[in-house]
Amino acid sequence: MNGPERKAPSSDHDNTRWSYPDRDREIHTIELPSQFLDKADIFSETVNNRLANASSQVNRLKKMSSLLGDLPDSATEDDISQHLMAVLSQIKESEQATMKAFQALLKAGKQS
Repeated sequence: MNGPERKAPSSDHDNTRWSYPDRDREIHTIELPSQFLDKADIFSETVNNRLANASSQVNRLKKMSSLLGDLPDSATEDDISQHLMAVLSQIKESEQATMKAFQALLKAGKQS
């Protein structure tokens, strides 16, 4: 793991938080190819909005999980729990937004 050495986890919350600095690297942002950005009018406004929302939610998840991993070792169990619950909620939001974007793309593909 890059960065300063961290003490070994002492609770389940520490174990969870301990794993996030490495796991947030596994969250990949949604990057649209330059052809899409040059010709964003290929898709309907609905598809574009769903893709933008999915990208925004995934990027927010990456930031939130990074913040969880960056909590100081002195953080209270309550602070860690609150951050963890926020990350779990954002995972759900990201999954839903990505699913809606995928469904909009499928629908657009069937109509063309």
